[in-house]
Amino acid sequence: MLGGETRVLASVEIAGRWRVGKYGVDVRGFEEAVVPEIEAAIAGGRLVVMDEIGKMELFSERFRDAVRRALDSAAPVLGTILSGPHPFADEIRKRREVSIIEVTFENRDRLPAELSKLFA
Repeated sequence: MLGGETRVLASVEIAGRWRVGKYGVDVRGFEEAVVPEIEAAIAGGRLVVMDEIGKMELFSERFRDAVRRALDSAAPVLGTILSGPHPFADEIRKRREVSIIEVTFENRDRLPAELSKLFA
C-alpha cells in the first residue's frame, strides 16, 4: 500500500470461506487496508492505482463499490484487471470511459513510459 502499511492478505495459513486455490483470503483485512486508500485518493483527486482487480479482491463488495466510485469520480484511475470472465470485471471492461491495454511480452517494457504520458 502506498501509505507504507504492510499486511498479509492471502496465505495458505488463512482459514475461512474465501479461497483462491490453496490460499485463504483475509477479506476484512483487505477492506480495512485498501478501501480507505482508494477513498483518500478519490477525495484528493489523486491518481488511483489498483493492482489488481482480481479473484481475491473481488470477494469484497466494499472493494467493488470503491472501484465503481473511483471510476465515477474525477480522479484518474490506473488498474490491472483479470483477463478471464467475471461479472464485475465484465461490468468494468464494458464502461465507456475504460480503455483496456493488454500487457504482452512485446509491449511490457514500453508500457510504463506510455502510461506515464497518459497520467502526466
